[in-house]
Amino acid sequence: MTITRTESEGHFVSRIVKVTPNMAESFLSGNLVNRRLDMGQVRSLTETILRGEWKLTHQGIAFDVAGALLDGQHRLRAIIEANTAVEMLVFNGLSKDVFPVLDTGRRRSAADTLSSTGEKYLHLLSSTIRHVTLFKTMPNNPWSGASAHVSNDRILSAYNKDKVRYGEAVAIGRELSKYLFASQTAAAVGYFVTTDVGACSGYRRVDLGSQVGRKPGLG
Repeated sequence: MTITRTESEGHFVSRIVKVTPNMAESFLSGNLVNRRLDMGQVRSLTETILRGEWKLTHQGIAFDVAGALLDGQHRLRAIIEANTAVEMLVFNGLSKDVFPVLDTGRRRSAADTLSSTGEKYLHLLSSTIRHVTLFKTMPNNPWSGASAHVSNDRILSAYNKDKVRYGEAVAIGRELSKYLFASQTAAAVGYFVTTDVGACSGYRRVDLGSQVGRKPGLG
């Protein structure tokens, strides 16, 4: 699909392209004015691709009138790291003047992503889902740094798969934290994983209090 739109200073063309790792390498060779790579963001996008969770959205890659890459370096690097082709929008012919205003909006938090669910206590809910996900995927490693990043899509997907139990865990976690020396997040996560036999089988004991409860700003 190709969409052409005429602007006062010229024109740009957008089209959906299945970008391969080789194409991504070629596109990045024209990366003359972009920002420093955030490898944590690259790893997050790479894992999204490898899990088969990549979605085509309005966010893609953009080139100026001279063919220099203006936006999309993290997505392109993730395609290379994942060694997997994905579809995305490719914009050509943008004015160089647009670069300073690209990606200046506030990044959506996991709580923002969950706002469409109608649930209450969204920050607690998102924190609970994140830590349950970490417990299931990396129980024996520290839950900090780029490796512990859980994407918003992944959090929403986890919620949709087990929304009743997550809602229950949040409600009970809020109550339990009043009587225990633990944050609301730690109480909610503890309730969820100890009532989920599948999540607990095969793992050694994890001290949720040290992993979650003493982290400032959680819950």
